[in-house]
Amino acid sequence: TWLIDPEHPSLKDTHCRIIIGENVSMLVTLNPQDVNTCPDIKFLGPENSTIPYINSMEKRLKAVGWNEDVSVVDNLLSLLGLQQFPQPDFENKVVVEQGECSICFTLRLDDQTLPSKVCNNVKCNSYFHITCLAQWFQAVPTNETSFNLISGDCPCCGERILCPIKMS
Repeated sequence: TWLIDPEHPSLKDTHCRIIIGENVSMLVTLNPQDVNTCPDIKFLGPENSTIPYINSMEKRLKAVGWNEDVSVVDNLLSLLGLQQFPQPDFENKVVVEQGECSICFTLRLDDQTLPSKVCNNVKCNSYFHITCLAQWFQAVPTNETSFNLISGDCPCCGERILCPIKMS
């Protein structure tokens, strides 16, 4: 399994981020009180790439449901319609920096956060740490804030993006 977060997993971790396709990963968050129940699942990547995975999972979840007698990995594979998760290509020394932030140019922030916001422009598909993008947007006085969101133009292509912000 192509696990990119946490970098050094342990049994105490309740979340993981797994590469499942080109420019697509899924964030799986387990319920620590009952790890056999269906976890919270979020797909990360450009909208046009994540929609097929979301639709497939919703369709299969309605049809077969979550089987608490089967491992989380087997349930996820079944719901995604996969035989196995993609594996990193170490043989060909493919270095995947999928989702390196287009603002700070790093994969992980000091707190180990990975980029999770993606520009939906198919020609751009730039990744951003939410904190980097929020700071970028807040530096431009014409960007609009509404509730816990700020909207602005993608720093790479100019497409409009919504970004969550922490309200003080």
